[in-house]
Amino acid sequence: MDFSDLLLANSSCEGGECELLAFNFTLGDSSDDFASRQISAEQSLVFKYGRLFYAYFTPAIIVIGLCGNSLSFNVFISRSMRGLSASQYLAALSISDILVLVVYVFLDWTTRGLPFLPRNIKLDILAMNGVCHMFLYFSYSLRFISVWLIVAFTIERYIGVCLPLKKIKICSRAYARRTILTYTAVGMVISLYKPILSGVYAKEEVGVKVCTFNPEYEFVSNVLDAVFGLAITLVPFLIIAVLNVIMVHKLRMRSKRNKNGMRVHCVVKENKLRLEMTLILIGLSTCFIALNLPYFAVWCFSRYQTLNGSSNSLADLVTTRGVLYITRTIFYINYCSNFFLYSITGACFRKELLDLFRYHRLLKRRSFEQETRKYSPILKRPSTESSL
Repeated sequence: MDFSDLLLANSSCEGGECELLAFNFTLGDSSDDFASRQISAEQSLVFKYGRLFYAYFTPAIIVIGLCGNSLSFNVFISRSMRGLSASQYLAALSISDILVLVVYVFLDWTTRGLPFLPRNIKLDILAMNGVCHMFLYFSYSLRFISVWLIVAFTIERYIGVCLPLKKIKICSRAYARRTILTYTAVGMVISLYKPILSGVYAKEEVGVKVCTFNPEYEFVSNVLDAVFGLAITLVPFLIIAVLNVIMVHKLRMRSKRNKNGMRVHCVVKENKLRLEMTLILIGLSTCFIALNLPYFAVWCFSRYQTLNGSSNSLADLVTTRGVLYITRTIFYINYCSNFFLYSITGACFRKELLDLFRYHRLLKRRSFEQETRKYSPILKRPSTESSL
């Protein structure tokens, strides 16, 4: 898990005491020091309601995300959409988001969201060595792939809008597939460090086993986590923001130059799908930055507090962790919002989505008619015999 996750141990303790003990071993405090730093119930309200927000809203995000991404994938591989290189990126993004929701978001929620619901169900799935290593590896690699597919889509649209001479070579299905495979391979390779430096370790202070870094490699693990965190947050932010600003400026300048209504109509008619993909990109990348930025800011602040634990009160740490739960939940919306963005910004996407539903309805009707024809002779036979 990333360093904000170290404090979120799952154990048999009751309520807030368990969480406060988790803070204790995270910061390396002695039990005497911890006892002198107990916080009141009022001070932990942000943490309590932040975790409740996470526990109740995350399942809805998972369900909506699985349905929305499945529909999006089917639309982008449809006959009229799959010819575009941009559709290759968005179809791959849909698959990646589905896997992130199942492997990362769902398993993460069963560990620290499910126990906080009224029935207090506890599943120590991640407290097993094999499961812990697989969870860490795939959650890290899939998140990297998901983020960088958006970057790849942004670069593809930037070239299509701003560098038309290179469009034929780079904005092709074959190039898109190679790019997707490259990012997938890179994500799977650079995420290998996490399971190697991690495992299930007992925390004697609270008497539980936690899926976390190997204490012998704490410094190395923290440094690599920091680099990985920047690779899936700050670096993509900057690339996406800069390229989007350039594209919007280019489109505005082009619109001013083409004041002839007929000429603009012809351009739009010819490149309707590509222009809609550019609009989808702008909406997708803007939403990505807006949903990621709060979590990234709180994550950085939380990391700073963890490294300077002695200079922070426990009440401040609890409050930060509560806000971290809220921003984490908002961050998870990334994996379920794309379908709605596609539907709002893409007229062709909406048309293909309606055609998809009509096609399935037609298949059901044909299946029903075939079944009716199959059994109709059997149904007619008794009436024929009775007439004789």
